[in-house]
Amino acid sequence: MRKMRAGILLLVLLIATGVVYVDALPTVEWHKNYMIFPGLNAAYGLFVRNKIFVVGTSSDTAYLLGLELNGKMFLTMIYEQKGPDVFNDVYATGDYIYMVGRTSVKDIILGYMPKFLIMKIDYEGKILWSVSKSYGYGYGICVTRDRVIAVGASGIFLAYDGWLIICDHSGNVLVDVKWKGDYADLFSDVACSGNYIYVVGCTNSYGNGGYDILLVKYDMNGNMIWNKTYGGAGNEIGEGIYVDRSSIYIVGYEGDDVIVLACDLDGNLKWMRKWGGSGDDYGMDIVRCGDSIYVAGCTSSYGAGSFDVLLLRYTLDGDLKWYFTWGTSSSERGYGIAYCLKKLYVVGSIDTSKIFVLCMDISHNLTVNLPTKDFWCMAGGINKTGKKVAFNLIEGSYQVKVPEILSLDDERYVFNEWSDGETDATRTIELEDDLDLTAEYTRQFYVRVASPYGTTSGEGWYDEGSTATISVSSTTVDQGNYTKRIFLGW
Repeated sequence: MRKMRAGILLLVLLIATGVVYVDALPTVEWHKNYMIFPGLNAAYGLFVRNKIFVVGTSSDTAYLLGLELNGKMFLTMIYEQKGPDVFNDVYATGDYIYMVGRTSVKDIILGYMPKFLIMKIDYEGKILWSVSKSYGYGYGICVTRDRVIAVGASGIFLAYDGWLIICDHSGNVLVDVKWKGDYADLFSDVACSGNYIYVVGCTNSYGNGGYDILLVKYDMNGNMIWNKTYGGAGNEIGEGIYVDRSSIYIVGYEGDDVIVLACDLDGNLKWMRKWGGSGDDYGMDIVRCGDSIYVAGCTSSYGAGSFDVLLLRYTLDGDLKWYFTWGTSSSERGYGIAYCLKKLYVVGSIDTSKIFVLCMDISHNLTVNLPTKDFWCMAGGINKTGKKVAFNLIEGSYQVKVPEILSLDDERYVFNEWSDGETDATRTIELEDDLDLTAEYTRQFYVRVASPYGTTSGEGWYDEGSTATISVSSTTVDQGNYTKRIFLGW
């Protein structure tokens, strides 16, 4: 009987091998242009939830476009008074659409003066109620179970205050408060989480110099809980906000560079990032999808035209994953971004004469680590071979398959499990972000046992590092001619 270590001593020449990673940039599924009236056409607000809603202005007329998810128009609503009108933001529920913007009232001396406007309509475009207040502008809106919350700026001729108006769903004003300083301050966007309201904007009254990004937290009754400013000696402007259960994400610009920052729910800064080139770059809206933050805006530093649509993707820790531009030799500017059903939507204007809507598929990198270069892996119908293989796939569900057993001469690899605990070599994944998986195998060696005398046992496959027990049935064999053979060793 003999015990042996199942293993083979090999002289290995190490050759540097690797996998080429390709940035998982979005791909445009479709884009469509729209024009309400000849002349100025701009899109400022976007909301997507089974339908696409776009708001803006066309030749001084406020409009709402209702689109199917393929871009087909099902609703056009026009709001035109005697002066300039614009819708700046939109929010939709299952039955109603809420918009915020500005309308105008004519003053004999000063001309057309702005009025903060909030409006509720049904899906046929019928106005159910509206609230307008002099003088000011509405920029951001969000809707809760029993509140319609709108923010903007109160005042004229650069003498602005931040303005918060809260209505019930019947249009009754519950809260009308202003955030005042000695100089110009305004609110740009609003988000709700739990029982709180988070407002972003900018202030020239407080902070470190020039304009600073302003963040204010209110309760649902309009009582301010705290306010924070972020910035340096230059001008930092806050434009868009997104809030989840643990963090506040803000986008805007500092001078001519994009600025993105994350805070906890008490306003304590987690990280701040800046992005820009030699030209002018602006961040206008922000959304979270899975473990990524997406920013929409425009850039003249990169792309094909004077301005191109800009998309930035960050991790939740503030690491830049990629930037992406879309445009032609014209000037394209992105203002709003939304995420729905595994797709990104961006709206904006082309040369201030057309409205565009982009629908994009989000792509992610799937990386699979394998024991040796002889292994294969199949994902999304694509088969690749190597020790580390990478797939660039559109967000969605995919079958991923590796071999149950891979045999290589006198050794083989037997699948154990995936690094995330899944135990089937063929599995389905839901790809919502970059994913790195390792297929874990046991290496085995084949032990052959042979003897011309007696019966041997113990032949078979053994795990690397395990103990193999082999034997022969007889250690002494009588040959019948007054001779015998005695086992000496293996």
